[in-house]
Amino acid sequence: MSKTRVVIIEDVSLWLKGLIAYLGKQPDVEIAGDATTVAAAKAIIAAQRPDVAVIDMAVDRLSGPVLAQELLRDYPELGIVMLTACDDEQCIDAMLEIGMRGLVLKRSESHELLIAVRAAARGERYVDPSLRSRAAHGSESRQAAQELLQTLSGPEQELCRLLAMGHTNAEVSTMMNV
Repeated sequence: MSKTRVVIIEDVSLWLKGLIAYLGKQPDVEIAGDATTVAAAKAIIAAQRPDVAVIDMAVDRLSGPVLAQELLRDYPELGIVMLTACDDEQCIDAMLEIGMRGLVLKRSESHELLIAVRAAARGERYVDPSLRSRAAHGSESRQAAQELLQTLSGPEQELCRLLAMGHTNAEVSTMMNV
């Protein structure tokens, strides 16, 4: 049985060491590398070509979803599992729309992360059970949100899209030349 090669991207040392220790002791997981900065994350993924990247919601002052989007652009086969404290509908929807295969709350039991990593390696999606009802509710309200979005101007829609993707106000301002 081949092992799932995982890169862990986490800028908090205690969390990083804990994730490496937990995932590294699993018989079907191989830690291919770890990173605490965006630059290191991009370099290790380019060099190691892992099956799955476990990414913290915020790394090195960059939003995890933005990093995930950049990685998926360059490595569309990469399974991304996002570790997050965010449990609101908009945040969940934005992360799933980016193409993340796994979404796990930081307060969840450790086995939820392992389930998400295994699912991501198989090309499947896994959403933490405590987030599933919110994600389902979000899909019901998506139609209403789309209708509301259509009432906004083009720049207003772009602003909403960039904020939903996790960009900071400063990043949005730069991107929109404001």
